[in-house]
Amino acid sequence: MAEQASLAAAPAATSTPTTKRATQACDACKLRKVRCQNDGVRDRPCKQCAHLNLKCHYNAQKQSRKPLQRGRVIALCREKDSLDTAIAIAAPPIAQMTLDAAPSSALTDYSPLQQLDPDEFTPEFFLELIPYFMESSYPFHPILDEVDIRYSIANMHASREHYAFIHAWAGMTLHIKTQAHTADDFYKLYSRAIDNRCANIHDMSEISIRRIMTSMWIHNCLNLAKKADLENYYLRDAVFMIQTLRIDEPDMLARRPVSERAALQRLYWELFIHERFFCFNFGEYHNPILPALSRLPVDDPTVASGVQAGFNQIITLFSLIDDVFLSNWHAVRKGTESSDLTSAWVEQMNKALDDELYDEASVDLGILSSMQHADLVVTRQWLRTIVWQMAMSRYLLSSTPNKECMSLLFPVKLVQQLRGAMAGITGAHLRIHGRGICIKLFEVTDTIANVVLHVPATSTEDEAIRVDHFLFLYRFVITMEKLDHELKVVLQDKMDKIQEMFPSIQGAEHLLEAAKMNSH
Repeated sequence: MAEQASLAAAPAATSTPTTKRATQACDACKLRKVRCQNDGVRDRPCKQCAHLNLKCHYNAQKQSRKPLQRGRVIALCREKDSLDTAIAIAAPPIAQMTLDAAPSSALTDYSPLQQLDPDEFTPEFFLELIPYFMESSYPFHPILDEVDIRYSIANMHASREHYAFIHAWAGMTLHIKTQAHTADDFYKLYSRAIDNRCANIHDMSEISIRRIMTSMWIHNCLNLAKKADLENYYLRDAVFMIQTLRIDEPDMLARRPVSERAALQRLYWELFIHERFFCFNFGEYHNPILPALSRLPVDDPTVASGVQAGFNQIITLFSLIDDVFLSNWHAVRKGTESSDLTSAWVEQMNKALDDELYDEASVDLGILSSMQHADLVVTRQWLRTIVWQMAMSRYLLSSTPNKECMSLLFPVKLVQQLRGAMAGITGAHLRIHGRGICIKLFEVTDTIANVVLHVPATSTEDEAIRVDHFLFLYRFVITMEKLDHELKVVLQDKMDKIQEMFPSIQGAEHLLEAAKMNSH
């Protein structure tokens, strides 16, 4: 203590004047339990109130200590002085809120919001994105719904947690909605989410669905911005937080309401899917952390049956990407051996994908939207294509196999099935999925191109069918805005080689122009 006193008494190294602590804290600082800095002058706002645009009063009477709801102290200060337009948006009744929407679940504001630019996004800007999100994106991220989002918009200037969440959510939604004239807004949105995200955890009770979702939305934005390393950081942050909630322990969930329990399980599974997809495409040196849960999320009466059914099917598909699957795939990409990559494993994976998943007996396809249907169809055929690629790399295939999945021509059948399942699915139904579905369609298209180029055809008819399948997918994929440029170059190179091999399709460019016109 003596040493600290001597350090406090030492002269400052710079000429910056020492801020005087107020002899009496103003009402707002007292309520927020932060140091009041008014330089000893009570007739002008203290620095804390000036920064947050609060009125500075010294009129409160001493009251008995009573715990406040976390994350609401600044909002309470503002309510005393009439809330501004952003906060005046009617917040939903707590009784209607799902998990983590109520004020009691918000984080305490340990530091003020970052200084905003003059062109600050208005509440109306965020509100206009809600209908698009609910229709096009929520079915694939069914965690926080319109009620939760509106509540965060209403409180985004009172809480760092709400501010960061809504900006990350808006960045992801805006980028998927359209890339036209939004690149600058997209960057500003996710940058502000990062700047204002509550990075420090002072207590495990501070971890909430909203906080985990903020890291996941930032991860999504960085994926769209093609910043893989930083994207992985925020994905790991979200995974760490969901681990601390111990969703895989039944006793931890048993005492929670059904909707709350279901929301936590859906959040866990969504992070499971994101982690598996990231490790599959970008994480050769990163192993997934989250194991699969023992069951699908419990039925939630607050979520539409079609949304639940589609989400459960995607969970089932991605559950097949287990540690053995990833180990085999990474071994193929690195050119190393894997003892698990055998004919038996390839046949087992194809049986799981062909017989047990996504059949009309287990899923009522009528309750799924076209976008959900597109996602399931493409994901399923993508996984089957990847398994075929792995078998091909280990010379496990044959021109006369006992099982069709072990045939050199199996991708032809996969594309034929894909074309049939995609009847009525437009480019708009695919674009909503961002880069993920582009990568999947690229793998399928690149594979059929290799079959056309390198596997001898048995007849002229067989040759024509293969080329037609390639052109069908090529028209779809090459016009997708979110397909990485380097992947487009690969496909264009394959197209050039196929045109050289089959001069009769030299006039196929007009088909591509028509596809581009239909995509707008």
